[in-house]
Amino acid sequence: MGWLFAAIACLALAPAGAHAAGFALVDQGGRAQGSAYAGEAAIAEDATTITFNPAGMTRLPGGQIVLSGHVLSLNLAFEDRGSTVARRFGGEPLHGERDASSDAIGFAPNLDVSYRLSERWWIGLGVLAPFGFRTEYDSDWVGRYHAIESDMKMVEVAPTVAVKLLDGLSFGASLAIQYAHIRLSSALDLGAVCEDNLATLGLPPGTCATIGLPVQEVDGFVKLATSSWGVGYNLGFLYEFTSHTRVGLSYRSMVRHQFEGEAKFTIPKQAEVLQSTGALRDTGAQFTIDLPEVVRLGVYHELGPRVAAMAGIEWTNWSRFASIPTTFDNPAQPPIVQPEEWRDAFRYAVGGAYRPTPRWILQLGGAYDETPVPSPQLRTARIPDADRVWITAGIGHRLTDTLRFDVSYAHLFAPTVSIDNRDPVSGAVLRGRYEGSANILGLQATWAFQ
Repeated sequence: MGWLFAAIACLALAPAGAHAAGFALVDQGGRAQGSAYAGEAAIAEDATTITFNPAGMTRLPGGQIVLSGHVLSLNLAFEDRGSTVARRFGGEPLHGERDASSDAIGFAPNLDVSYRLSERWWIGLGVLAPFGFRTEYDSDWVGRYHAIESDMKMVEVAPTVAVKLLDGLSFGASLAIQYAHIRLSSALDLGAVCEDNLATLGLPPGTCATIGLPVQEVDGFVKLATSSWGVGYNLGFLYEFTSHTRVGLSYRSMVRHQFEGEAKFTIPKQAEVLQSTGALRDTGAQFTIDLPEVVRLGVYHELGPRVAAMAGIEWTNWSRFASIPTTFDNPAQPPIVQPEEWRDAFRYAVGGAYRPTPRWILQLGGAYDETPVPSPQLRTARIPDADRVWITAGIGHRLTDTLRFDVSYAHLFAPTVSIDNRDPVSGAVLRGRYEGSANILGLQATWAFQ
């Protein structure tokens, strides 16, 4: 079993993939990407059905091992449109690099194993990353008080069981055992901190600049590293009207993550006087995130012996993501509440498959993802989310009766969106526009055994 634990460790350390709406990750299979993941709750063509609908395992003969990976190229560009410091400090323009970017290239793997125990029962195991995100900017960009590095990595291990309840009707369920790690960093405007703490420091008004701490001229930094375990569950039903038509419905539960870790402060020597307030010192930190429920509905229909069509709709309960209140063990360090107020979002996908020969398959697909971010004021530099459109294509080849390889490509288009977000600590307003795109190469190897 050493190979299994090696695969789990590899996935846990993998960079976050190209996400669907918010910070949900949809890239869970190289074959499925070819049709934009349309109808995956009903297709049940291989063991990746563990992720999309565990009931689909009942369509798989014998056993299967599926190893998938995605090579990701993510591009995000910001253009400043009048970012300012807080009004209480005059509302002057923020200093720093005004055109910034956050680009990344990474590899995200996942693993699925299924095995048929009897005529009615199947077991399986999925290793995946259902949520994650990553953005990183230069430390001198104009939005440094909002964000520099933001990184969430997750691994989920999903032991799974499926059963044929009746002819044509199957049910599946799995545990969702998750480990998540989050790193966040940002700059601190120590001049603003000084002005806000004049009374505590025993300084008269206007003396921060005199002692060498003018607003936005001296920066400190804070890095927050936290981790959490969480447990949820996944349920699914699959109904086959005929051997050519089926529909699937699956449900992913909410998972609560209570993150704990440490906040580390970097304060330059000329600003160490600010630590006399008791704040800005390394301390434990905690916050809670409720990862949302997801409901998937998929339909698959064979139009003929060589052609199939599929469609799917997915709902994510992003309204759970209302705010992130961070508290600190140090009583002198004020809590931080980051408002989010996201709304529920849908993903719509359609796709098609064509088999020119029994051993080859060609796929096309398209999808539309709604963003859960309701307004420019609630769009953040950490997750500057936007609607996106997927265009995908894939090709699969069955090399032998037991071995198949798939390659797929996806391009994600995102419209230009505005940001007008106020940092809850400094009061600085990041005002500008974001545009982004992504290219994803999907790879999959499927091995069937008895």
